[in-house]
Amino acid sequence: MCQGRMNNRASFFLKKNDLHSVFLIVGSSIHKKGEVKVDYQKLGKEIDILIPNKNAKGIAVLDWEDKALMALENDAPKSKTFQKASSEFIKAIKFAKKKRPNIKWGFYSLPIKNYWSRNDAWRNQNKELLPILKEVDILFPSIYDFYEDSSPKANREMDSLYVNDNIKEALKIGRKINKPVMPFIWHRYHNSNKEKGYCLIPWNEFESHIQAAIKTKYRNEQIEGLVWWGADSYFYRQKKKALVREARASKNFDAYHNKIIINYTEKIYGLIDEACKEGEE
Repeated sequence: MCQGRMNNRASFFLKKNDLHSVFLIVGSSIHKKGEVKVDYQKLGKEIDILIPNKNAKGIAVLDWEDKALMALENDAPKSKTFQKASSEFIKAIKFAKKKRPNIKWGFYSLPIKNYWSRNDAWRNQNKELLPILKEVDILFPSIYDFYEDSSPKANREMDSLYVNDNIKEALKIGRKINKPVMPFIWHRYHNSNKEKGYCLIPWNEFESHIQAAIKTKYRNEQIEGLVWWGADSYFYRQKKKALVREARASKNFDAYHNKIIINYTEKIYGLIDEACKEGEE
């Protein structure tokens, strides 16, 4: 779970079900403002605050996006911008691992995903990330949902293929460098969708999305688990229209948020349990 602030009921439910939180460190605590350069002072301070126990165990993710991630996704591997971003990512992960050696570290959205152009160029770009990926402990590709099933741009089959291809790519890389894969999922449509961005994904559609992730295999390799990200409390405070509208219909944001966390968690558990039983047969 990587859900940000939750009230006591949801937190108690997660603790009772032995669901642990993933530590997430955002870009503003990793790099110098406006630069593709690690800010060791800020990163070290954030790690000390977020993970005060030097012997702590668990999972932590560096969420470095902006110019750096864009360079890794789009720029030619021999370009100065790509080489700079790659070098700084490696410096950041090595620093974090030295600070908290018992934590399993990785980068959000690496390997890089692709929705429309899942081709050789995309796969070759991911190959160029191997120097970074060899340094991490876990691969954390992002498979957020961009379009609702009824969208004229996509449908459920296209969404499942997008999930399948991106996870298979991560599993292929993970097999090569002996790293587990734990994709990020989000229960809201990606904010790049101007019409549906931040809206809650109905369970039957989210279920299909998760099943595609759970059932994807590459040479009998499967994902190690899922990281369910969310920031509903933050987006509600930011007055994102979708969350304000949904919470208003429920008359109470905390009650609404609790319902989503608890109901969706129970259903995700059911999907994973079902998949495990199928694997035993």
